[in-house]
Amino acid sequence: MCSEGATEMDGSFAKIVPQGAAKEISFHEATVSAFVRRGPDIDLCLDDVLINRIMARVKLSVLSVSSILVDGQPNDCALRAAPDGEILVLELCEHSVAFVVEWNCFSRKISFTRSYQIKGEDVSITAI
Repeated sequence: MCSEGATEMDGSFAKIVPQGAAKEISFHEATVSAFVRRGPDIDLCLDDVLINRIMARVKLSVLSVSSILVDGQPNDCALRAAPDGEILVLELCEHSVAFVVEWNCFSRKISFTRSYQIKGEDVSITAI
């Protein structure tokens, strides 16, 4: 999914929180607390991200979004598909992020997965 030099997020990643201090970061089973558009940008707020063996909350932002694919199809609709979401896998590149979310609606007793690929001018991760 990423171009040459990409970083897979369940491995090691040094471009983040705070000031490049994170040596290990895992998004596996992180909870999606927000998934919103903010003008031309998209913010994905996650709880229970494991950074250097410590649970943290982070905001992953894709700036100046140029394309959004949901399950491989162009999408311009609502991003959050259900009340509860959990990251299964996430891959980060300089200009894009790709991830799979297991969405749950407990009141309706349904669960399903969706894949997302979001491209933009830049991707950033900050502690919140």
